[in-house]
Amino acid sequence: LVCWGLGGERQCRFMFGVEQTSSGWQRLQGYDGSGSLALPIYNVARSFAKLTHESPLISHFTTPSVLSNITQSRMMNQKGRADAKGSSKALILGGGAIGMNVKKHLDETGVIHARIFDPNIRACSSAASNESRRGKGVGSMEHSSGIYTGSADLEALIEESDIIIGASGKRSLHDSKFPLLKDGALLLSVSSSDRELSAPALRRMLPQTNDWNQRFQVPLMLYDENGLNDEKGRIVHLAYSGFPLTFEDRCSNAGEPDEMQLTMGLLIGSVAIGVSSYENGHHTACGLVDVDEELQNELIQEHIAQGVAEHVRHKYSMLAERELAKFA
Repeated sequence: LVCWGLGGERQCRFMFGVEQTSSGWQRLQGYDGSGSLALPIYNVARSFAKLTHESPLISHFTTPSVLSNITQSRMMNQKGRADAKGSSKALILGGGAIGMNVKKHLDETGVIHARIFDPNIRACSSAASNESRRGKGVGSMEHSSGIYTGSADLEALIEESDIIIGASGKRSLHDSKFPLLKDGALLLSVSSSDRELSAPALRRMLPQTNDWNQRFQVPLMLYDENGLNDEKGRIVHLAYSGFPLTFEDRCSNAGEPDEMQLTMGLLIGSVAIGVSSYENGHHTACGLVDVDEELQNELIQEHIAQGVAEHVRHKYSMLAERELAKFA
């Protein structure tokens, strides 16, 4: 944020940043560690208020759309290999707050068996990380709750999954893994960009269009040193062109303004603190800066008092139940 002074002389009065997404935070970490961030960036993305209270809301917002996409992809499967009334295996790439909550909702359907893959177990919830380790090999872990961390597990999980959901905030499905995808697999993102599932590489397999805001059936075009090589003739379903479902249909799955007051309060509060921290022409801190703890606690108390979480759970559970009825 840059504010210029009034008068004839053009001056930079304030310069600081506010990072809202885990995706952006991950990119900024490298700069912060090297000391090359010459301005403060308020880290709303990893604030305990956002992680603890907003991330579960995001999973509620996206669950009806996730379920809708699952039922539609089954019906659209040209090969007929996915039974619209059968069970499915889902793989969630990313065991953070959103990934864990999406898994919970999918398991509650009774017809979708969801697993999580996350190589960094610290990203998973404390409840999951406290479970006993049952390693298949070095660095591998399988929890009774369906969480996998070993790199050796990933390929097998991709091969057997009907649904793959990106929730890590970074590229979690590399295009080198495309040959492992099942015919008719559904790819969805609940992250903050289209790089989760290497969507740009998939879109390059389609004719150019001016309207990418839709679901596509992508005929996999896989190449090796001898050229095009995909004897299986597989098709995958790419929901919303690989962009996050929260952005679908003009952000209709991102929650109403009154349901996102906590996040907006964190952003506005961070801006106010950024302005007030500017003293004698300099900021009092640079690099990634934690959001003020007192501000977070006050916003959380108001969030709870307004009953936002209960309202969201009720509203979006009703929408999810309508989609679940289509599985019957």
